[in-house]
Amino acid sequence: MGGPTQETLRTLSDLRIRAVDIRKERKAAEAVRREAERLQRKRKEREAQRVRLEALRPRSEDVVWQELEDEINTRHYSGYDCAATLLFDLKALAEENGTKARFSTRLDALLLRHSGKKQFLKRITGLYGPK
Repeated sequence: MGGPTQETLRTLSDLRIRAVDIRKERKAAEAVRREAERLQRKRKEREAQRVRLEALRPRSEDVVWQELEDEINTRHYSGYDCAATLLFDLKALAEENGTKARFSTRLDALLLRHSGKKQFLKRITGLYGPK
């Protein structure tokens, strides 16, 4: 008669169910936390881009494109990163200003000139999607 009783079995079963529930609650809380962090990063990225766009607006478009070329020609990761950021910002400005066709033409020419720079092209993936 030293075996588990019905009450003991029920308690073990209840503990297992509770453990499963706790795991589910933790996973749900973690998913909520990750989503909140993702949204916060997105907000910060949008704000940073807004600041960059405000700085670009008064500048000559040709000067900015030349700066972009100069950054690409450094053939360094930091230059590629800077050039990619400029390109994404130029695209956003073109969309705002209704000059997307001109942007696409310049982008196509840029891609032809720098087609051998695979690391740079990786950084701008998604930029030259549907035009």
